[in-house]
Amino acid sequence: MERVRFITHKNKSILFIDLSKCSKEHALGAIEKSKSIIKEQPKHSVLALTDITNESVYIPEFFLAIEDFVRHNRPYIKASAVIASGELLKLFVDTISNLTQRNFSIFEDIEKAKDWLIEL
Repeated sequence: MERVRFITHKNKSILFIDLSKCSKEHALGAIEKSKSIIKEQPKHSVLALTDITNESVYIPEFFLAIEDFVRHNRPYIKASAVIASGELLKLFVDTISNLTQRNFSIFEDIEKAKDWLIEL
């Protein structure tokens, strides 16, 4: 299955970035692919849904790649939702949010995240 792809939810397009349960190399590759896709979109148009239920987030390279990714995408993102369960992953998202001055809504349920995104 493709880790970075547009999905349709109730007739709206969402960029789904699946970083769950993958190796560091696959996660870093998906981040780079996401950057190239997002920069081709109109500014302030992308509804992004990222699943980070992945232990790779605890390695420094992943943290730095995500921070760079979030900063790079700022002009193109309309809203971002993150799937994260557990206090450590939520703390990770909060830390990235504070460092980049970007807001993310955190969900444990993917369907609730998709519903939230399309209502914006």
